[in-house]
Amino acid sequence: MFVFRSTIQAALAILAIALASSAQDIQTLGPTGSAGTFKLVPGATFSASPGRSERRPKLATPLKRISDDFDEALELIRANHATSRDEGPTRRFSSAINGMLRELDPHSAYYTAKEFKALNDDHRGRYFGIGTTISNFRKDGRSGVYVLSVKKDSPAAQAGLRFGDQIVNVDGTDVREMDSVAVRDLVRGPEGTLVTLRVERWGAIEPTTFRVRRANVAEPSIPAAFIVSDGVGFIALTEGFSYTTTTEFEAAFRKLRKQGMRSLIVDLRGNGGGLMEQAVSIAEKFLPAGRVIVSQHSRQPLDERVAVSQNKRPETLPLVLLVDGNTASASEIFAAAMQDNDRATIVGTRTFG
Repeated sequence: MFVFRSTIQAALAILAIALASSAQDIQTLGPTGSAGTFKLVPGATFSASPGRSERRPKLATPLKRISDDFDEALELIRANHATSRDEGPTRRFSSAINGMLRELDPHSAYYTAKEFKALNDDHRGRYFGIGTTISNFRKDGRSGVYVLSVKKDSPAAQAGLRFGDQIVNVDGTDVREMDSVAVRDLVRGPEGTLVTLRVERWGAIEPTTFRVRRANVAEPSIPAAFIVSDGVGFIALTEGFSYTTTTEFEAAFRKLRKQGMRSLIVDLRGNGGGLMEQAVSIAEKFLPAGRVIVSQHSRQPLDERVAVSQNKRPETLPLVLLVDGNTASASEIFAAAMQDNDRATIVGTRTFG
C-alpha cells in the first residue's frame, strides 16, 4: 500500500498509476519494506490513510523528555526509597517546583492548596488552632518544642496549658525531635475538631494529657503598643502585613496619641512581609501627597505601577524604625519608603533583601 499525506496526493497518484500501468501489475514496497503487488481492477478500493503500524513516531520535545525523566525519577523513588510510600508524590512534586524557583530568586515559592489556605488565613489575621506560641529549645543536650506563650481566653488557656510546657506528643505522634513549625501544623486543624497533646511540665512526675478543641484564633499584626518613656511611643509591627494591619495600626496610633505620644518607634524586626497594599497604606500615613512610596516595573506594560501618597495631612512626629535580617518583603517596602523620603531613621542590622 502507498502512504500519502493528503487525499489530493492520493487521487493524483491513482491517476498516474492508471495511465502508466493499464493492466500491468506494479511492484511496490509494502509497509514492512517487502515487495507486494498493487493492482487496479474493477470494484477495487484504495486507501490513502496510514495504517496503525505505519504512523511515524513523534519526536520528543525537550519538555516531554524532562517530563518523562521526572516521571521515571518519581517511580524509582516510590519503588525503592524507604520512606516514600507513605508521603505520596505531592511533597516531592512541590519540592521539585520549589527547586526550580530557587534557581530564579530566593523570594519565589510554590504553595500546595493546603499551604496556600494557611497563607491566606495568616493574611486574614486568624487561624484555626488552640492559641499557643511554640518554639524549639535545647535542654540537657536535646531539642524540644516548648510553649512560649498562651493567648488570653484561647482554647489552650481554657485547657490549662502554660508557659514552659514541653509538647512531646500530638494525636499519637511523637514530636520530641520535630521542628516547631511541623508541630504547629499538627496542632492546627479544622475549626471545632479536637487535638490531643501530651505535655511534660516541670515538677510533674508523669506527662499530662490535654484534649483541646480547635477554634478561630485571632492573630494580630501588632501584638503590643505602649509608651516607652515620656512621650515616646512603641508599636510592635512584627507579625507581618495582613488584611487588618492598617486598622490595627490606626487603633494603636490613636491610643498612644491619647497617652501623650510625641515621637514613635515602629518595630519591624522579624516581620517577614505580607500584603504590599497594607505596607503602602501605613507608609502613606507619614508621607505628604506626591511622594513616591514604591514603584513596580515589569516586562508587561500593564503591570507597571507606581504608588504615590495622596495624604494632604500626614503625621509629622519623629519616627524611628527597628529592622533586622528577618525584616523582609512588604516591611522592607515600608522601611525603604521612609528612608528614601528622609522621613524616618532606620536602626538595626541589614534587612533580608
